[in-house]
Amino acid sequence: MFFIGIILFIILYIFAFDKFLELNVKNLFFGFVAFGVVIPQTMYERRKQSVLNKRLSIEEELESKENELKSYFDSYKKSVVSFEYSNPKTINLLKHSISSGRADNIKEAINCMLDDYHKQQLLIKQDEIVENSKVAANAAKRTAVYSLGTFINTRKQ
Repeated sequence: MFFIGIILFIILYIFAFDKFLELNVKNLFFGFVAFGVVIPQTMYERRKQSVLNKRLSIEEELESKENELKSYFDSYKKSVVSFEYSNPKTINLLKHSISSGRADNIKEAINCMLDDYHKQQLLIKQDEIVENSKVAANAAKRTAVYSLGTFINTRKQ
């Protein structure tokens, strides 16, 4: 759209010798430029608002489902597992800990699961430390090479 406006402006400018027509062509050109800026901005704002509305509706639905689940869970107060650990995946982990013999009861199974989680977090942090040390070692090597080059260049002079 922008390029069409430029081409139209050039064609009309070449063939128009009348000052009045020349001013109108310039105004038309700047109109095309403004049109090329305003329309995309408006489209962006509408899309952004649409995404925000969709996100709000999803968050509201999630909150309502969570409240529904909590009310369902509250109806079974005598459950051995608290609400935080009532996720089906978590329950499977707890069941696996007990069936594999790592734990004898729910309390030990929860402790095993939390220990596994903390070990996983430590491994992630250790991997980050290893990566950072590799980056630092490479930076030190580059600095050493640069320093050696600087030393050799200054010795020649």
